[in-house]
Amino acid sequence: MTTATSAPRTKAEIEAELAAAFEKLSADVASFIGEVHPKAIVDRTVEDARDFAAEKVSDAKVAFAGVKEQFTDADGSIRPDRLGWLVAAVGGAVTFLALVRSILKGRKK
Repeated sequence: MTTATSAPRTKAEIEAELAAAFEKLSADVASFIGEVHPKAIVDRTVEDARDFAAEKVSDAKVAFAGVKEQFTDADGSIRPDRLGWLVAAVGGAVTFLALVRSILKGRKK
């Protein structure tokens, strides 16, 4: 751009500036069309979903490894003490639910 103190621009300079602006605008429009094209949106969405699923699978593997470590020794053998506590906890929960259910059934009569 010129200032008030510089010499007036020639027709060729103005045409060159307009051509450069047109090229930039056409590149911007082409980029915008590429971004909003339905196929591009689908591709990005599928890629995002795959990344999300891969991250969640990785997190689940880490969590499972942590749980597995609680019930196995370093050599891979099962720790009977931990397994016993797990069986006792599950049995207690089932007994509690059965007791609550029987109490609630008795109240309905």
